[in-house]
Amino acid sequence: MLCLVLAIFSSTMVSIAMRLSETKIKYPMGLLGSNYLVCSVIALVYCRMFSNDAVLIGFSAVNGFLYLAGFVLMQWNIHHNGVVMSSTFMKLGLLVPIIASMIFFSEVPTLTQMAGLCLALISIVLLKEKQASQKLIMGPLIFMLICGGMTDFTSKIFEQQFLSELKDMFLLLTFFSAMVFCCLLLMIKKQRIGKNELLYGIFVGIPNYFSARFLLMALTSVDAIIAYPTYSVATILVVTVLGRILFQEKLSSRQIKVMTMILASLILLNLS
Repeated sequence: MLCLVLAIFSSTMVSIAMRLSETKIKYPMGLLGSNYLVCSVIALVYCRMFSNDAVLIGFSAVNGFLYLAGFVLMQWNIHHNGVVMSSTFMKLGLLVPIIASMIFFSEVPTLTQMAGLCLALISIVLLKEKQASQKLIMGPLIFMLICGGMTDFTSKIFEQQFLSELKDMFLLLTFFSAMVFCCLLLMIKKQRIGKNELLYGIFVGIPNYFSARFLLMALTSVDAIIAYPTYSVATILVVTVLGRILFQEKLSSRQIKVMTMILASLILLNLS
């Protein structure tokens, strides 16, 4: 459980660093590229065991592609479908690893935990304020949900199918692959990595690496159907509270009620 708490803390720091970078960077893809570079360097430092397993190498490369694809789809959906629906669908991506873990790894929640899961999902949907009606382009939203969910589920697949000693190599290859794909996009979009992109890439990359590492470690002791919703809704809760404290972001009465629902869902999820 300690690893899950550390994963939540690291994920929160990623959100805070991204929030701080909003007005400081010119090239979002440059920020992302420098972030993956930092993650790759840290992963290399931790890596003590290597393997020439082609399956692991290919699996990691696909995971790196999914990491970047999720970000690109998020950007596209924010522009075309709005930030509210995009953020909601991205968070609902936790359905993918939960359902897949129940199907492929026979993880079955208790009735209490199922109630917590349902409450967590309802909370995520209700967290965002209503926005003006618009015609949604559902295809990209669904692809983003699946892509984001699959990047989480790959951690569970690794935990089940590969040696735990190879987790650092898995993370190294994942982030390095994401960096390579990101560099290709940088060239296509004719963007670059400037001083601010590099600086904030460091601020984002350090907690980003550790959020992935600690979540991977947490899955060895916590069932995926508990770990993923706890990780998601707890991060939402902490980021919201810190946003209020650090950035004076106001909470509506609706959001305060949803925060209470999230707390209740966390309690239910962690009851045996």
